[in-house]
Amino acid sequence: MQRALDGIGEAERYAARKLGTTPDRINLAAMRRWGRTLAEERDQRVAERGGAASPRQLQALRGHVTRELMAELADEPGNLDEE
Repeated sequence: MQRALDGIGEAERYAARKLGTTPDRINLAAMRRWGRTLAEERDQRVAERGGAASPRQLQALRGHVTRELMAELADEPGNLDEE
């Protein structure tokens, strides 16, 4: 749980604003779902898909993957509710 709270970065703050919750709830939900923070899961998926992409392509891919992850978190009922 402490790792989820320590791992709050820009991706978590962005997702929290868009989903109407807090960054710590984003990461706690991410830890329950994937076993890692939102940013860690994003980076893993980007690495799997990125290949030899340019810096601009990687930036765009990070954005797409972040939005996918946000949708996954939002689709699970009660996922972002208070503990």
